[in-house]
Amino acid sequence: MTSKGPKSSEQRGGGGGGKSQARRYTGSSGPQQASSPTTWDKLPKLTTGLTSGQLEQWKRDAIDILAKDYGDLALSLETGEAPAMKVKGFLSFTEDAVSAFKAEYIRDKFLAQEGHPETDSKGTVNASAEQEPKKDVPDEVVASFQRIASTMYEKYMEEEARRIAAMNKQCVQLFSAIWLKLSRDSQERVQLHKSYGEKIRSRSNPLALWNAVCDTHKTFNTGDQMYDLMEARRAFSAVSQGTMQSLAQYKAEFDAAFEEVRSRVGEDDYLPSDQELAYQFFQGLDETRFGTMTMDFRNRVTTGQKIPWPKNLVDA
Repeated sequence: MTSKGPKSSEQRGGGGGGKSQARRYTGSSGPQQASSPTTWDKLPKLTTGLTSGQLEQWKRDAIDILAKDYGDLALSLETGEAPAMKVKGFLSFTEDAVSAFKAEYIRDKFLAQEGHPETDSKGTVNASAEQEPKKDVPDEVVASFQRIASTMYEKYMEEEARRIAAMNKQCVQLFSAIWLKLSRDSQERVQLHKSYGEKIRSRSNPLALWNAVCDTHKTFNTGDQMYDLMEARRAFSAVSQGTMQSLAQYKAEFDAAFEEVRSRVGEDDYLPSDQELAYQFFQGLDETRFGTMTMDFRNRVTTGQKIPWPKNLVDA
């Protein structure tokens, strides 16, 4: 399906096959500069190996451009929350509507009447009138407006449903626009993400794709050696197998995350042993498919039985 929103040169020229022609993103890591791209076609493809600042700038530029065509749907990439109906309870909605109506009714029918003792020539309430009893609205008028408020609520819900339906139709288009802005290496890295088979392969969930892009392109290259190492360690510790992720895909993601740690350690820094890596890999297996096996191991450990833990990742 052709993207309806920002069109890239690949969309116009069919750039799905062939060798990737991605160019490295060199945007500033600070606030958006005058040189930042203003159209989707001018935004460079995302590649792997960017610094943290370059990645953040690419994301800001992308969202700024996409928001022009996709509005709230594109802004959801920044908030991390999928657009949802702004549902307000019926009673709350009608009570607010009736209260607003009564205030307007009193203002229009009482306080704004020319020559009324409570107002001056401009319709402004006199200070002395503030102490007088407030005017009220006849019950039959309120009842009539309550019926109108019910109709207003139905219309409000219908408009919200149409708004969400329109955004849902744009999801495939936005997904396509983002996907075509990923280099071949970036696409392959996203395909290893745990949510790829479950949420991304359908090509209708741009938020899941965006989150996977953010997760898989963290390079921890801020320039602060200690910070980068600790962030790489934290990300590695969080790796686990997705519900629809194959063992081969999980292993590739696990290895890539460990390499981010290994490439940053010094001679005296700690690295887990092969057996510790095997244990961590084992513990990260998908509970739905491998829960019985991992639970059996845990039960045997807690009852004092000898466990033949795998010696390395190959054995695991």
